[in-house]
Amino acid sequence: MQKIFSIIFISIFLSSCYSPIDTFVRGYNYDIFLKDPKYASFPYKAKAVSARQPNAFPSGYGAGHTQSSANRNALNKCQENFSDCIIAKEGYVYVLDKSLADFNQAKSLSTMDTYISKCEYLGFKKQTPELGQCAMKFYETEQAILLSKKNNSSSSSGGGNNAANLLLLQQSLKMLSPPANQNRNFSCVYNTVGGIVGVNCN
Repeated sequence: MQKIFSIIFISIFLSSCYSPIDTFVRGYNYDIFLKDPKYASFPYKAKAVSARQPNAFPSGYGAGHTQSSANRNALNKCQENFSDCIIAKEGYVYVLDKSLADFNQAKSLSTMDTYISKCEYLGFKKQTPELGQCAMKFYETEQAILLSKKNNSSSSSGGGNNAANLLLLQQSLKMLSPPANQNRNFSCVYNTVGGIVGVNCN
């Protein structure tokens, strides 16, 4: 009888060790969601995840009367915890690779638009080779600073490398084409927001 009580006590103790997240992970995943009777009236299902951390918990599940509405519901649920949500599955179909490719392409286009806007602000004219070269200089400088910060994360020499990169950027931009305002002397600085390097010249 004492052994029975011991077994019951241990079982209760172990079950109490699981957090609500543990219980959710162990007891409810996307496969179960697909078969959940609560969503039987919705023929379309979707799973959304973080683009940068596709295996991170929690994912977002969604159901709807169309695939687009299921995707939207899954993304909305995922966005409660992540800012970079993409669709990983549509029903049983794995679409993560395509979603990642689309995400990265959109991110690249957005980044290039940012570079172009900065160059236009400095006075480079639209649809000119100089504008394109200016945008490329911004890209190359930000990549160089990222690499410098990575290589010098444990040393004190990183600041010097970053300053040198910014000085090269400033000189390169001046040689490409002078700003619209000939009397304006611009300087470049970089800032880090959320781990992302941004170079600004004004």
